[in-house]
Parts: sequence; structure tokens; C-alpha cells
Amino acid sequence: MSDWTAQRIPIAFAPAAGEAIDSWVEGYARRLHTVSRDLLNHLGLHQSALARMVLTLHPDETEILTTATGLSAAELDAMTLRRFDTIALTIDHQRRVAEHPPAWRRQTGSRFCPDCLRDEPGRWQLHWRLSWTSVCQRHHRLLADTCPRCRRRTSAHRAGDRGGATKPGACPLPVIGERLGGGKHKPSCGHPLTETDTLPVGGRVLAAGRHLHHLIDTAAANPDQRASIRRTLDELFLLSHRALVGLHRGLDHAPAVVRQIIDEGGGRLPPVFVPLGQTHAHAVAVATALAVAAHTPGDTGDTVLAWIVQHGHAVNEITTFMLIDRWRECHPELLSRVLATLDTQLRIHSRLIYGTTTAAPARPTRTAEHAARRAAALPSLMWPAWAMRLIPATTTGTNRLAAMRAALAVMTLIPGTRLSYRKAVALLGDYTTTGSARSLLTLTPPEHLEPTILLLHQLADILDTDPGPIDYTRRRKIFTPAATTISRRAYATLARANDWCRITRGGHPHPLHLQILDHHLSVLLTGAPSRRLDRHVASAWNPLLLSLPTAVRDFVHDQARKLLQTHAIDEPVTWQPLPPPSAAVPWPGLDLSQIDPDQFAHAFAQHAMSRRPIARLAEATGLHHTHLQLYAQHQPIDMPEPHWRSIADTPPSNSDQQILHQLYHDQRLPIQQIAHRSLRTPHQVRQELTAQGTTLPRTRPRRVNLTREWFEQNYINTGKTVRATAREAGCSITTLRLYARRFDIPFGVTAPPHDPFADWSDYHKPPPHVAAAFAGPHGTTRIRQILAMAEHPTQRAAAATLGITEQLLGRHRQYIERTAGIQIFHPWLRMTPTPEGREFLHHAAKALRRLDKRATVLKIS
Repeated sequence: MSDWTAQRIPIAFAPAAGEAIDSWVEGYARRLHTVSRDLLNHLGLHQSALARMVLTLHPDETEILTTATGLSAAELDAMTLRRFDTIALTIDHQRRVAEHPPAWRRQTGSRFCPDCLRDEPGRWQLHWRLSWTSVCQRHHRLLADTCPRCRRRTSAHRAGDRGGATKPGACPLPVIGERLGGGKHKPSCGHPLTETDTLPVGGRVLAAGRHLHHLIDTAAANPDQRASIRRTLDELFLLSHRALVGLHRGLDHAPAVVRQIIDEGGGRLPPVFVPLGQTHAHAVAVATALAVAAHTPGDTGDTVLAWIVQHGHAVNEITTFMLIDRWRECHPELLSRVLATLDTQLRIHSRLIYGTTTAAPARPTRTAEHAARRAAALPSLMWPAWAMRLIPATTTGTNRLAAMRAALAVMTLIPGTRLSYRKAVALLGDYTTTGSARSLLTLTPPEHLEPTILLLHQLADILDTDPGPIDYTRRRKIFTPAATTISRRAYATLARANDWCRITRGGHPHPLHLQILDHHLSVLLTGAPSRRLDRHVASAWNPLLLSLPTAVRDFVHDQARKLLQTHAIDEPVTWQPLPPPSAAVPWPGLDLSQIDPDQFAHAFAQHAMSRRPIARLAEATGLHHTHLQLYAQHQPIDMPEPHWRSIADTPPSNSDQQILHQLYHDQRLPIQQIAHRSLRTPHQVRQELTAQGTTLPRTRPRRVNLTREWFEQNYINTGKTVRATAREAGCSITTLRLYARRFDIPFGVTAPPHDPFADWSDYHKPPPHVAAAFAGPHGTTRIRQILAMAEHPTQRAAAATLGITEQLLGRHRQYIERTAGIQIFHPWLRMTPTPEGREFLHHAAKALRRLDKRATVLKIS
């Protein structure tokens, strides 16, 4: 008793563990048979209010309370919310008021646990005031939000100095609606809060409350971890309120763990989340349990996160930016998981940027400098060895090979950056167009799309880590088509020594030789040929552009090295990065190690100059047409010198037109060989000869003899396209049209719509509007796409699975709906069929199954 001062209150009252300061002061006042306002006035705190003191204490208040009660400043501060500032609430220290908190909504008063108020009468826990706290860890029950009688958020103390001492565990709020005059005090509600019914909780709900309690206390006690934990709490709040939206928009699609959490939270569904509305303890408990489950990596967490991402957003959040923008401030680990979940909903450009098919998707962090360094390490056309691995073996359209290689190079600039297609194309010298670059991955088969995007990311990482010894950007500026020519004098010396210019006057090199060598020189220096050679088509098969005699190839390589030295460029002539191990990811295309170089060289020498060389080489080597050309560009192939010398047998002319005239009229070479000699395509040769006045035969001798019976079996009412029918007949479309006219068979656009149900009985035929949708050569394909749409959450996801653009799928959907005369899907609900649409899909699926079954039987028979 020696430490007891004159200013000390003679009766001591110790706070309970975790008690709030307003609860302690109110309890102290009850101990002294007064009210908290009188106690504060007695201590000299006339201007102080418990509602502000529970937030933070003024130094004068701390000094007075320390002197009067004997508690230390640290003990008093522990009973305030100050240490939770910016973590679980926001305090304006100048005005000492609570502002909008970092999570949930600002609310007055406090939640409470009836059992705790019964065990320790009138002692209110400080944690109950935090919006995150919704569960009592001691009694495993939800906290109560309001007084059962007056339906208001209550508190631990009563404002004002009128009336007697408050009752512990009773609602201290004044009665609503009573008007008492004469200075009389309005009575308190007085309902015993200990009799409030609350829901029991357990499992994940209880564990989530414990986890949040630990996070908040850790952040309050460790300033170094405050920022990181605050970010985690922001993520949990984002997941929480999106989970509440998902409970009302996608409960039918929820995984089992979601329903388990609802059961553990009392078995009731929380109300709809309203951003500015009240959020009760039950909603916070269920939402935070879902958020903690989704935030925890693993199979269960990934499943819950995928459900929240898919169904936890507003109806108007349909763009890529809207889908990702909400998660932009998350930790990289969570953002990576969210992006992986959004993979199928994003456009291909966004999938490239964010790397959603990789092991660690992330926001684009690579700058324009990174993209410029990649562009400097990339040739205008992707290296043949890499293109051969990246282009699927089933790819058709060999005339677009150069365009595909240019698009692959463009795509390599995009991963991890914010580059648009247009800017990426410009960085590589505008060798291709934006539309051509965009269409590459759009037309890639779905099973090869993800590996291709993943490999492009790996190649981009390789170039960022080791950009290589060549600056192709500088080379593209220096070695323009006009400046990239071999030394005429040096080649003349080599040609005379090898008798490669026998009929030219003065022993000068032949112009075709020089044109071919300039092409190979441009490929060595910039990775791409001169545009003048490929003006009308992306690429065309020409053995002269793929092979050279050994001595000529060495000469071109030496010329490239000398040109680099002339411009003081200390770089190797060629370079390409090593690919990642084949086992790391399945290549969409072919691995070069699977090809025998000697076998390919032998087949090339035998068939390269024959008629239909690509088909013959493909049959001899087993390679697809596209990969055959790529390998021929990658693997040095020796051209026999007699063949190289034969090119010089053509009399030199002053113009390309004269060369074509001599080859066609004097040597009577076929169009294909003329195209090879002149470095043109057959189409270009025909156009230029016609422009010179040469009359070319309109038709070639037909090698087929088609009958009307053949048309009836293979074309009429089969749904086949004209091109496919001509290919099956082994003739051109023009020849097929001539035969169709002979037999008065409607052909092409004049043919009646294809009816796949023509030979069906009336009993088995689908309804007329379904049959109308099937009509036409592509009706069955469109029906398959519409049925696939019904199995996906969005039209974008369906288009990604089908491997077509979303715009094309939308047009097919509109065509089917217009043909059938109904609306299949609701316009404002995501892939939800209308009643008539549901019936249409049922009959369409039934008819399609029967068509497939009949086709299988016919094929077997």
C-alpha cells in the first residue's frame, strides 16, 4: 500500500484479458456505483468520450488514467484499437474517429458473444469491434450483431450522465420512440444480451476465424510484417466479397467444399453482398472461410478459387481488363493462380502477355527495352529449326510458310510485355501484317495452342537471359534489299573458274545466278529474303532458294562475313538459341533429331526438280509439306553443279520479261520450271506472260472421266464442298464444273441446300426448324459448335476450345438462330438456353447422334 497515491482511486478494478477500454471504464464505474460519464468527469476528463478513447488515447488521458488507476501506459494502450490502425480499421488521429476501414464497412458499436458476457459479466472483448471478427473462438459460435429487442448495434457503455449504473450484460442503448420531458432520463433498452441465440460453427469456418485473428495480431505486434499482412487481408477481403456474389450467382456450380462451409456456418445462405450495405457476422464468417480456403494453394484451394473467379463477378465485368483488374494488387502467387484460372476466358493476345499457360502466370513486367532487345535477337522470320518445332505437323497452306515464320517471330516479342500486335510487327521490320500475325495462333489447333504459347514464353525468357551475339535490328537497317548484294567481280572470278557462265558475253555471271545469290545473302544476314521475291505469296517452293553447290554456299557465307567486316560489325554470320529439352514440354511440331539428314538429302536430289516435288518428297521422307520446306531451309543441301551450270544456259537478257519469253518460247519449259528459274511463282509467270501478249492455253488435258453416277454418289446431297469434291476426283475445280454442266448438275452456289435428312423417314426426321438449321454444306459443323457452346460458361471459352475466333462463333450462332427462327440463348445470361432453345438443343443433339451413327455404319460397310 506504500505506492498508493492521493490521486489514486481507492478501489482497484483490473481489466480482463483482451477487454476494451470502454468496457473496462464502464465496469469500473459500476464497481463505484456510478456511470462512466461521472467517473470520467471526476478524473478531470470532461472532454473525453469513450467512443474516441477506445480508438486511441490522448497523452493527457493516458497520464490521468495511469495516475488514477495504477495501470501502465502500455496496459491502457493495449485496450485501444490503435495498434490495429490501417490493418483492420482506419483511424483519423486528429479527429479521433473511425473512417472507412480497409475491409468491410464501417459500423458503430460492437458485436458480442452472449456466452462470454455470461462467463465474465459485462466484459466486452476488444477484438469484437473489428469487422473481421465474426466467430468466438472460445465457445465456437457466431458473434451476435445486434440486440434482439431493439435490433441495433449495441456497445459496452452508455453515453451521458443521467440514470443509474448500467447492468452488466444488458443492452445500454436508450429506448427508441419514448419522449420524456422535465429533464428525465430516457431509460435503457436493458435486454439481457446473454440470452441472445447464435449459431454454432466449426471446421473451416472456425479455423478461418482463428487464422484471421492470428494475422491481425501478428501485424499489430510486428511492424516489419504489417505491409505484407495488410496485403494478404486485402486479398482475403477481395476473395470474401466475390465469394458472397458467387454464392448467389453460381451455387449450382459450386464444388463440394463450398457447401460444406455453408453447413459449418449454420446451414444458411448469407444474404446478397451489397458494397455499402451492412455485413453481418454470419456473412463474414462464411465468406472468410471460403476466402481462406481459396487463398491456400492446393487442389481444394485451386478448386474454390476457380469457382470464385468464374462466378464471383458482376454481370457487366466481361472484358479481359475487368476480369483481371480486380486482382492487380494481389501477391504474385495469388495473381498467378487467378490468371491460370482465367486462361480459357482470355484472348490469345492476353494469354501471351500474362503467360496463363505457363507454370507461373504473372502481370507483364517487361518494358519496351526488353522487347527491343528481343527484336534485336530475332530475325524477321523465325529460325527454321524453331519454326519446325513450333508449327504443328498437321498445318496446311505451304504458301503461307513465310507468313507463319514471321508471325512466330512477332509472337515472341509479346510474352511478359504490353506490346500490341502492331508495335511488335513494326519492331521486326514490318515483314508481316497485324492480321497475319494475329491469325497464327487463332488458327492453331486447340491441342497445340497451349504448348505453343508456353514455348514462346520459354523462348522469350531465353532471349531475355542471353540475347545472343547478333543485333538483327541493326542488320535490318543496314542490309536493305538494295544494299544486300554479293560482289559481282568476286563471283565472276569464281564462275569463270568453274565454267558457270559459258554463253554470256565477256564471261560475266548470269543474272539468275546473281539474283539467287542475293537472296541467299539476305537470308544469311537478316534471316529473311528480299520482299521483292515474295511480293504476291508468302513463300513458294523453289529448290534454287533452298540449295546451292558447296562452293557457291561457301562463297555466299564468305561474302556475308566480309559485308559485316565492312560495316565494322563483329558478329557471327548466323546464330540461334538452343531449344529447351524436348522432355520439358511436348513440341507441337517435329524434333529435328528424328530426321535422317542423309536420307533427306538423297530424296531432295532425286525429287526436288521433278513434277509435284513437294508431294514426292513428302512421300519419300514421311514429312508434312510445311516441315519438309522448313527442314530444307535449315539443313544445308548440296545442289549438283551440272544443274547450277544449266541455269547459265539461258541467254542473258536485259529484262526479266525477256527471260520469261526465252524460257517459254525458245526452250519450251513448263510453267513450273520457268517459275523455278525466274524465282517466281507459277501464278506470277502466267500473269507476266499474258501481259507480254503470250496466249496461254485455257485448259489442260483432262485425266479423269467422271460420270453422272459418280456425282450422285460423291457430290449430290453429301454436304461436301466443291474444293473437297475436286480433290477427291483428282482434278481442278474448273474441270469438275465442266463435267457438272455436261450432266446438268447444280454446282457451287447454284446447288440446292444440303439436306442430311433427305432419306430419313418422317418418323425419324427432326422438327422443321432443326432441319433448316442443319441445311447447307456447313450446317452440321455449326450445329456442333452451338452444342459445344452450351457446355461452356462463356462464348469466349467455347471459341477457345473449338479453336476459332469468338467473332466467328458469334456469327455462326446468329446464323443458326436466324435459320431456326428462335433465340437459343438468353441475351443477358451467360450461355443459358431459353425454353425453346433448350428444346432445340435436345432435338439437334439427338439428330446429330443419329447422323454420326449412320456415318459410322456406312464407313464400316
